[in-house]
Amino acid sequence: MTILKEKPYSLEVVIDSNTESEDRNFLKMKILFDLQNSYPECVPYYRLKNLSPDYMDNRFIDRCETLLRQKGEELIGSMMLFEMCDLVKELMTNINDEVLSRVDAVAAENTVENALKTTVTS
Repeated sequence: MTILKEKPYSLEVVIDSNTESEDRNFLKMKILFDLQNSYPECVPYYRLKNLSPDYMDNRFIDRCETLLRQKGEELIGSMMLFEMCDLVKELMTNINDEVLSRVDAVAAENTVENALKTTVTS
């Protein structure tokens, strides 16, 4: 998280879909929050910036924005930035898991093909 401005606060949060391993992290999103003086009594203004357009399309971004708005409205009166970021991370992790499954399947297939080629040429 980076604080861009104070009073009222402006924050930038970069979210990775997989924090365990950078080489298995295919998705990144940046959320820019602008907190009004009345925060947390209102939903902060936010903007999503897609840092992985090859994997996430505009429909996904629209869905994230809708769910973020709903989450924020549910949490009015309490600190909500972490919950909002966690929601986006969860949505991104689901897509990242699908991408990883495909990558792993292709890698396994290539390993089997290479083993067969080695066996046939020996």
